[in-house]
Amino acid sequence: MQRLFVGCLHTLRSVDAQMVKQFGGDQDKIQVHTGNAGAYSAGSPDVLDHVLFLNNSELFKDSLVFEFKGCKGARIYLTEQSGKDPNQTFYEILLIAGANDEVYLRRRENGISETINQFSVEDLLDCNNFRQLWISWHNGHLKFGKGGSIHTGEYYTWIDPNPFPIQSIGIMTGYGNTGDWIILIPEQLCLCSCEYKQKLKYWSTLNATNHTLEELREILKPVLLELQRNLTVDKKRLSSFVRKHNSAKDKRPSSEYIGYVGVIFISIVVGLVIFIDIVAIRNNLRT
Repeated sequence: MQRLFVGCLHTLRSVDAQMVKQFGGDQDKIQVHTGNAGAYSAGSPDVLDHVLFLNNSELFKDSLVFEFKGCKGARIYLTEQSGKDPNQTFYEILLIAGANDEVYLRRRENGISETINQFSVEDLLDCNNFRQLWISWHNGHLKFGKGGSIHTGEYYTWIDPNPFPIQSIGIMTGYGNTGDWIILIPEQLCLCSCEYKQKLKYWSTLNATNHTLEELREILKPVLLELQRNLTVDKKRLSSFVRKHNSAKDKRPSSEYIGYVGVIFISIVVGLVIFIDIVAIRNNLRT
């Protein structure tokens, strides 16, 4: 059991740690600072050369939850490939703060950029405080909202009639702006059907300590007793036991009539036996 949990933990950490090591942070988030990349947007042929890519489609399969702190603007890129091929298809989500806080959704294909829509979002960005935002793109269904989890505070939704698979996610600040990002790493289920990372960390900690077998048995005794208690079944509460010792109710009128006939028949038989005995006893007393 311990080896199974520890193996799962290493699988998860190998995915998370690579990104955390690159950008800084901990096992639950990625902290990134982006500088001024310059005057580049979806219409610039080489815009992807100036984008910072997270490059981990295993973690961000169809959504991105993040926090951003910046004064005027930020850009998120959802690309068809993991590389920086300028001919690939991608989305650009542009966040702009000003007199009217707005979000622009752009789609670029074959080098041609098209603005799909723009919409206002109240209190979108702040120079001194992080703002919680999220984007999802499941099967070409793009959504944008404010909040710390998907589908909370939804502001916009659009279905792409010609969707494409998202292989990589990039972030950028430009046009004289910089920004700080906190990318939340989704809670991952272990691929080998074990529990979440908290339980994995618990078991891996026990496995890493230098305990003897007897010491481990003593440490795990309360856990094993709890498992035994939860898995123990009271036979008297099983449905098979209850059915065996109780007659099933039948409320059909025909069943009731059959029961009445049976009671009457048994009563007549018993009554005849008693009547015959009474007559016999009476005759014996007379003689």
